Amino acid sequence: MKRFLAVGTLFILLVGITSLAPAPKYKYTASEVKMSVMFPAEFTTENSGNENYKMVKTQAIDGDMVFFVTYSIYDDDFDDSQSSTFLDVSVDAFTEALGADIQKRSEWIVNKKEGVSVTLNSDENDLTGDYRVIFLNKTQFQITAISKKEGWDAKKAKKFFKSFKVGK
Repeated sequence: MKRFLAVGTLFILLVGITSLAPAPKYKYTASEVKMSVMFPAEFTTENSGNENYKMVKTQAIDGDMVFFVTYSIYDDDFDDSQSSTFLDVSVDAFTEALGADIQKRSEWIVNKKEGVSVTLNSDENDLTGDYRVIFLNKTQFQITAISKKEGWDAKKAKKFFKSFKVGK
């Protein structure tokens, strides 16, 4: 009986300790654009583009949440007014594709450059999420966390966005 209690206690302690262990993180690095981000789950990457740009999309699914980072490298540099227009077009296209409304829009600063951050909501598709977009030199970066409303984990999304880094 003592042995059974000792084994049972040890099992409960091990389960308790492992549940306190930090969740695994998966670092994605894109050296060609000096970018890194920590995904909360294993990720996949796909490349596309045409003669004017190269696009790389990396995404992970963790529970009900989808996380992705996309970067597009263009042949031409964009001035600030062009960048602003492209940011607006990007936000509009993304929200339209999801059938979502913008709940909040704010600036997103990376390396002293201004991008856009929006919080989205789609009652029609039962989705919520955050979308950020910025141009740095010839590269557009988009970073997103989205899920069904009941599966939204704000803490996990915040960690994901906070982990996004781009070197100068």
